[in-house]
Amino acid sequence: MKDQRIKVFRGALEGLIESLDALVRVSRWSEPDPPPDPLRSAASKLMDRLGTAGRLSSGTFVGTPADTNKVEAMITTMRRQSPSSSSKSEEMTTTATPRSAISRRIA
Repeated sequence: MKDQRIKVFRGALEGLIESLDALVRVSRWSEPDPPPDPLRSAASKLMDRLGTAGRLSSGTFVGTPADTNKVEAMITTMRRQSPSSSSKSEEMTTTATPRSAISRRIA
């Protein structure tokens, strides 16, 4: 993984996963106290991170076959989480892919 672009894709995907996870946790929050600030902050960044993922996934990546395969796996994951695949944030919470499954795909 010498190509720096893969680190950018991975960072964008990890940020997107963090925000999706935070959104699910905040929406299911049942404690009397409000959710912690870091959790609310991560959830509030979801739309920005979806936009970043959308821009990255719409581009063309050219590199070594191994790097290209990794990027294609990340792009596929980002596209599944894009706003066009679900119009409501509630639907996104039920269709979110578990972090461990995504990590296995891009490893």
